[in-house]
This record gives sequence, structure tokens and C-alpha cells, in this order.
Amino acid sequence: MKEFNVSKGFENYSQRNNVICPNSSCGPTNFIQGLEYSGWQWDNSIFPNLKQPEDKLTKFCRTNKDVLNYYSTKYNAMYKNWMAEAKELAKETGKEYWEVDCVKNYPPNEVHDVMNYAVNLFIGYKASDISKDRPVCNFYNHFKESEVISSILNGLPVISSVDPFKKNAGHYITIVGFRADVDINEFSNPECIKEYIIDNTYGKFDFVNKKYIAVSGNDEYIERTKLLDIVKPVSHFFKKGAAVCC
Repeated sequence: MKEFNVSKGFENYSQRNNVICPNSSCGPTNFIQGLEYSGWQWDNSIFPNLKQPEDKLTKFCRTNKDVLNYYSTKYNAMYKNWMAEAKELAKETGKEYWEVDCVKNYPPNEVHDVMNYAVNLFIGYKASDISKDRPVCNFYNHFKESEVISSILNGLPVISSVDPFKKNAGHYITIVGFRADVDINEFSNPECIKEYIIDNTYGKFDFVNKKYIAVSGNDEYIERTKLLDIVKPVSHFFKKGAAVCC
């Protein structure tokens, strides 16, 4: 059996120990591991009171002026609804608006396009640098299996959204590899894939009992047909890490 896994040798990430909204920070946590697997580095000195990079990215998504401007410009109604709920919850809890876990509306890190945009800025690029092309990762509102395979063979992970228990709920995962019976030259046919390998920041899937198992979700092997059944038509593709322009 041939196996390809781009996450071997890297740190495992879990959203369960995040300081900021552990239940709804799967986006930033998956993107941090995706960035690391792809060879990107970020300025770890920002928000020095936050130790974990996934918490830094969550706060960045929710406070960076360029990210908020992008969200409010492209998805104005969603932005207004989120900000209103966040500020109301902040008053009730004594927290800052970016710290609260909204239950009715989507913060920037839960909107795929905005999350992707924020990650490119988080690495150090300016808004003007990504007006035409996103140099770190790109967002596509579709899922093409052949493109996922190609990305993995190039040593790059793919972040996608899934609805594992059919509850009309989204969850970010990182597709890091696959297992197949054939040689690398025969991967033009996706049906040769037996299993996909994912890193799941909330823990492994328990499809029978429809819940997450509170253990490391790294290197979880999922039958190809099962993964394709739960994946949503969303994908984030990375480029190889490079020095960020000044």
C-alpha cells in the first residue's frame, strides 16, 4: 500500500486547548497547521499575551482592520449581525467583542473567504499585495478530488469543510494524505484512493455515535467514499512557503 502524508514530523494541533472560543476556532487552528505543513512562518511576537499561534490567528481575524473591512465590504449583512451579537455578548460577559463565542452569527474566522483572506495578511502580506492573487493560499467554492490529490503529491495540504454527522453544521479539517494500491504515476484516477488521511483539530470522528472522540485527531484514516460523503464543496489550497515581501 502506497501512503502519502504531508504532515509527518510536524506538531499536532488541537483546538480544544485554545484560549479563545475552543468550540468555534477550528478555522484558525486548521490554518495554523496548514501553514506549518506548507512551510510558511508568521510573526509570533504579535499579541504576546497569547501563547498559541491559533489563538493569535483567531484574534487577528476578529480585530485586524483590513480583515474587518473586507468582511464588511463583501458580506455587509453578515458582518453587521456578527458585530451586533458580539458586542451584546461582550457587555453581558465583561469580555471584549472578539473574545466571545457567538451562537447566531458568523465571526470572520467562520466565513471561508474572509478566513482565507485573513491568513494571507497574517503571514505578513498587505491588503494591496492580495488584491489580485493570494500569495499564501486561495479559496475555492468547490471541491475537486483530482486537485486535492495533486496538491498532496506536491507536498501541500488542503483545508476543507465537512458536515460529518449531517446536522447542517460545518467543521474545518485538513486533508494531509491518502493511501492507495497503485504507483504514483497512476493517480489520474481518483478511484484508486482507498483512504484519505486527515488532521482533525477537534478529535477523531465517531460516525456510529455521531460525536467527536476527545483524543488527537491527527492521522485519522477515513474510507474515501465516507470522506467524499461528508465533505462540503469548499477547499483552501496552499502555495509553498516563501519569504514575505517587506
